[in-house]
Parts: sequence; structure tokens; C-alpha cells
Amino acid sequence: MLPQSSELVFPFSVAEVVMLGRLPHSTGRVRDREIVSQALQLLDVAHLSEALYPALSGGEKQRVQLARCWRRSGSRVRRESVFTAG
Repeated sequence: MLPQSSELVFPFSVAEVVMLGRLPHSTGRVRDREIVSQALQLLDVAHLSEALYPALSGGEKQRVQLARCWRRSGSRVRRESVFTAG
């Protein structure tokens, strides 16, 4: 479960927040950007990539944090399983 609130108050863009998930697994700037782009598209927040994270709604923040966590783990997740309540 992801909270809708976040302590992250720095003016990071959505893409930068998701990129933070790549820090432990850095595969090079170009490849990491591709991975982040894929995560943003999967979670339907690609249109927010340049938006400032603190200005997002709670639900948008959840999707961004999920993209960050998913990209950190490197796991393959089907889109259906991301949005299915258990």
C-alpha cells in the first residue's frame, strides 16, 4: 500500500523522482532514462514527467511512487496487476 501523502517537498520533477529509484542500479544515463520512460508510460503518468512532484494530487503521487519502486526492483509487472485491488 502506498500513502497519498509524501514527505518529499523538494521541487523535483516527476521524471527525477522516478529516476531516484534507479540510483542503486545505475545502468548508464541513456538506459536509465529509457527505463524511467517505460515506467511512466506503464502507470499513465508520462504526461506529468516534467511536472513538479509536490504539486501533484495524492493519486498522482501514488502512481509516481509506484513507478519509482517498480523501476528500483526491476521486476516485470503486467499493467493489469498494477491496478487490480487484492
